[in-house]
Amino acid sequence: MLRVSIAMIVIATTLADDPMPCTGWHTFLENGHCYRKFCDLRSWTSAKVVCEQQGGYLATPRSSSENTFIAALSANSGKEHWYSYLGWTWFGVYRDNVKPGTPWKLIDGTIAKYNNFNYGEPNNGYGDERCVNFKTNGYNINDHWNDYLCEKPAFYVCERNTCHDVPP
Repeated sequence: MLRVSIAMIVIATTLADDPMPCTGWHTFLENGHCYRKFCDLRSWTSAKVVCEQQGGYLATPRSSSENTFIAALSANSGKEHWYSYLGWTWFGVYRDNVKPGTPWKLIDGTIAKYNNFNYGEPNNGYGDERCVNFKTNGYNINDHWNDYLCEKPAFYVCERNTCHDVPP
């Protein structure tokens, strides 16, 4: 009985660590890139690692139309959690620190030329908000950005430059 319990714990732990896609890969026609939302909850840094393991990176909105596309993926999985911040979705915008004037960067380290922060954002409300997410509730598309604590768990969207040979 003890062996069965230990085996179940090991299996449950293993499954919880595996990425859990909640959509297939979707192509954004303007740039030909593929995007996929994942519904396992991860910190921004952990989500970044999973996207790299998928052959890509955290999705990076570089235009209004790309931002709207990524936000739509964020809202349409049907697997959002009842607790509000767990319905939020990470993407690839961050800053190195919260000092005034610190620029927001894209996942590749370049300065973000496009942004879509919500009214009153970025506000560094919790004192170390260096990562950016969409606030979604599973039904509504909110394409406005919110700065938040990088270590908080959230869903995430990965981007790949090519749609060939994407993992299932």
